[in-house]
Amino acid sequence: MFFSSAVEATVPGFGVADPARVAEAIEAREVIERSLARLAALRRTDLDLTRLQTALSGMRSAGDDEDAVGEHDLAFHIALWDAAHNELLAGALSALRELVADMIAFFARGASAEGRLVTLVDHHAQLLAAVAGQDADRAALIVTQMMDRLRAEAGRQADRAPLPAS
Repeated sequence: MFFSSAVEATVPGFGVADPARVAEAIEAREVIERSLARLAALRRTDLDLTRLQTALSGMRSAGDDEDAVGEHDLAFHIALWDAAHNELLAGALSALRELVADMIAFFARGASAEGRLVTLVDHHAQLLAAVAGQDADRAALIVTQMMDRLRAEAGRQADRAPLPAS
């Protein structure tokens, strides 16, 4: 678990020791996922939209169950990657699947703790709408906004971390 092992000492219960490594992980995901979201908006099929909608519906029906939300959230992102119909780019993020799963679980826990799971689901609905509407620029922007929220959550968690004993 790169993301977890990169953040662990800094963010309790998350697994990241070095905030710089967390920033790198989020940056890498953002660079690739923005491209995939843009391509998905341009290349998606009806089957791709069905898979995205199914994952979004799962997120909605999960309610306050952060584990279930995280599971469906990951399925949503995998469906987004697949909808780009670019095996090399999707494979790059699939190679980081455990890292992405850690990020999603981390964010779902933070959103759950602060009562923001509904907002998390709404952001995914906006991304689905952009992809369905073939708005590549909007899809890429929404991914950037998602990564900005992930960075902010990592920062909030790091700020709450106890200082190491001297």
